[in-house]
Amino acid sequence: MPTFLRVCFIFHICLLSASSALVAQSSHTDVVVIMPDGEASLSVRQALRLIADQTSFKPSYVDQSIPFDKKIKVNGSTILLDDLLDKIVLAENLKYQFEGNLILLIAVKNKAPLKNDNVTMKGQVREASTGEALIGATIWIDSLKTGSSTNSYGFFSLSLPKGVYDIRVSFVGYKSIETRLTLAESTEENFSLESAEANLPELVVSPKDFDVLLTAKNTGYHKISRNIFGKIPYFLSEVDVLQGALLLPGIRNVGEDATGINVRGGSADNNLILLDEAVIFNTSHFFGLVGVFNPEAINDIEIYKGDIPASYGGRTSSVVSVRQREGNKERFAFSGGLGLLSGRLVAEGPFVKGKSSFLASVRSSLFNINYELGDNNVRRSTLNFADFNMKLNYDLNSKNMVYLSGYVGKDRNKVGETFQRTWGNSALIARWNHIFGNRLFSNHTFTLSEYSYKTEDPSEISNFIGTSYIFNYTFKSDFNFYSNPDNTYNFGYSSIIHRLNPGDRIPLTEDASVVEIKLSSEHAVEPALYGSWEKKWSRRIETVAGARWSRFYYLGPSNDYIYVNGLPKSRTSIVDTVQYKFGQIIDFYEGFEPRLVASYKLSK
Repeated sequence: MPTFLRVCFIFHICLLSASSALVAQSSHTDVVVIMPDGEASLSVRQALRLIADQTSFKPSYVDQSIPFDKKIKVNGSTILLDDLLDKIVLAENLKYQFEGNLILLIAVKNKAPLKNDNVTMKGQVREASTGEALIGATIWIDSLKTGSSTNSYGFFSLSLPKGVYDIRVSFVGYKSIETRLTLAESTEENFSLESAEANLPELVVSPKDFDVLLTAKNTGYHKISRNIFGKIPYFLSEVDVLQGALLLPGIRNVGEDATGINVRGGSADNNLILLDEAVIFNTSHFFGLVGVFNPEAINDIEIYKGDIPASYGGRTSSVVSVRQREGNKERFAFSGGLGLLSGRLVAEGPFVKGKSSFLASVRSSLFNINYELGDNNVRRSTLNFADFNMKLNYDLNSKNMVYLSGYVGKDRNKVGETFQRTWGNSALIARWNHIFGNRLFSNHTFTLSEYSYKTEDPSEISNFIGTSYIFNYTFKSDFNFYSNPDNTYNFGYSSIIHRLNPGDRIPLTEDASVVEIKLSSEHAVEPALYGSWEKKWSRRIETVAGARWSRFYYLGPSNDYIYVNGLPKSRTSIVDTVQYKFGQIIDFYEGFEPRLVASYKLSK
């Protein structure tokens, strides 16, 4: 019996010891560390001292392996012990483990990073109330001093080491959100931002945060949101979205009481104006007094007046990319307005809530009511304009999105009883976004752009119709490969079919005084290949290197006349004619455009 009691006593002691060890091993999960008053960040040295002073656990480590000066950001006045330790070892060659009341900080052998060491976080940033993509939103990880920004469709991708991260998502005019994510494998994370209140009791001017500089890699790039251009009035209180560009350095208007811009001394026709990637040839209504873009239908404007990306070509001064709104994916909405010059109406809403939406807007001038004054010819004259915008989109799944958008704008000027002119732009855009895996994003776009000019004079003397037009058919494929936060590759292909009709003048009767004129249409094809590499060498040095190669093929049908040497070119000096069939190459031109941008941040 004594032997049996002795064995039971020893077993009981062992059981108590084991349970005490288990309690010691598990009790650390609920331990809280209190931060010093007013401290939003602290060094690793301070954090280890707080753990030793406030808890029953004692850190144990080798000095050479600990980054004592590393800064740790803490949200709030308290933090769990495990979370604090996660921040200490994050992105370091360290790990920690509990042995009784000891916290062992153990150095991990430094090894070359393997492919599987990194995981990818991808997703989209959208507006909470409408579901519309936010272009240029910032995703920032302060502990790594790295991040990314959303592309033209609200998509982002970040390749990061496995770990626990505090992620901050922000966009100008919206409430920022902060969240903690554990990245153990590649994942998709979508964020929704709410619009910030505009009630400001005071104006504080302060320097930009470091993360805001993510979107300012190029010195010649500017983005204007509808919150800005929507508040800039112009002729007769008509909002002109391009007038917001006049607030930027190096950009001036073409003249008094006229729309259009000159960039760094270039003429207005040296600017490539795009609406959802479709070329807009004429940017004004009303003989240059009103812009063609209805502000109710526009989301934002991107302006490249220097450092133009390799994906754009064909103009020398600037690229102005105007993007239409996608429409509200959550609820139906109607809006409109009536001004001194025009009236407008907008309708938007979801087809399938949260997955698809539409937007339609119409604008028309009211100027005809002002022709009651003047003589009979004036009262018979009219001058008006109208335009229509439309956009549809549908999220097929998490990897495929399709868009269809269009624009039609016309001006009409009737002088007296008979003579009339009409002119304007039209555009149709079809787009497909596809995501390959976690880091490769693609956008395939087909656009049709047209500008036409028509004159009519059915009077007894003239009695003719004249027409001219420009057609552009464009196919473009863009690819963005997000290798890691420091390396992004952009590449693609584009092809443009040009068709130009210089003009026709057709008499309507045999007695008309005008002579029939039919100028031959001209055709050309312009293919291009391009690519660029964005590299972040350090926290201060970044480069963007790229190149664009393009060709311009002048195609038939056409007649090439050969003249007598030394004589003026006229019908009488033609000695031979070379005929080119439809599609036959008459001549071609090519160009190679290397591009290099380097930036160095003087602070931080």
